[in-house]
Amino acid sequence: MRLSVTRVPKIGGSLHRLRHTFCAHLVMAGVPLRRVQLLAGHADYKTTEIYAHLAPEGAKGAVDKLRF
Repeated sequence: MRLSVTRVPKIGGSLHRLRHTFCAHLVMAGVPLRRVQLLAGHADYKTTEIYAHLAPEGAKGAVDKLRF
């Protein structure tokens, strides 16, 4: 009996690109950078900080959360 192998279409890109996209989308969704670091398995926080510019709210948004 011969097994049939189904061909899987090749998708361009790399594992690195997939990981980068995963991290970028997490940050854009408002996930804290520390959580992204843990999910991505980054040993150094500086590696995760490259995604900080994608965060939806900056310093003003953070300060606006304080209740006076």
